[in-house]
Amino acid sequence: MFSLWTFSSFLFHKVEGVSLFDSFYWVITTTTTVGYGDITPETEIGKILSIFVMISGIGVLGVLLASVAEIMIEKGLKRKPRVFMENHVIALGWNGVIYVAVKELLKEGVEIAVVADVESVPVEHKDLVFIRGDITDEDVLKRAGKWKVTRLST
Repeated sequence: MFSLWTFSSFLFHKVEGVSLFDSFYWVITTTTTVGYGDITPETEIGKILSIFVMISGIGVLGVLLASVAEIMIEKGLKRKPRVFMENHVIALGWNGVIYVAVKELLKEGVEIAVVADVESVPVEHKDLVFIRGDITDEDVLKRAGKWKVTRLST
C-alpha cells in the first residue's frame, strides 16, 4: 500500500504539477474511495493514472484490510484460557461422547476445560475453555490449571 501511495503521489505530482503533499492527499482520498473532488486530474495521463490508482487501490486496500481482520480474528480465536478455574471438569480428547457430556455438564453450570488435539470444538460457552494440544503432554495438561480429573471417554 505504501509503495502504491508513494509511486502514485510522485507520478501525480509530475503529471499534474501539484505539490507532493497535495498529490499524496489525492492518492489517499482516491484509494480509500473517499474522493472529495477538491483535487482532480486535468490531463489525459493524469486521468489514466487516476483509473490505475482507483482499481489497484481498491484491490490493495482490500487485501490490507482483510489481512488485518485475519490477524485480529486469529488473536481472538487464540484467547488464553482463564488463569484459574476452581472445581472444574477436564475433558481429555474430543469425540461424540465427550460432546454430549460437555453439553450436559454446561447445562448444569459446571465449568469445563477441554483438552484435545483438534482445531476447535463446536461449543462456545462462558464456562468452557478449550486448550489445543496432545492430552498425553504434561505441559498441555498443566495449562488446564489445577483440577480434579473426570474421565469422559473410554
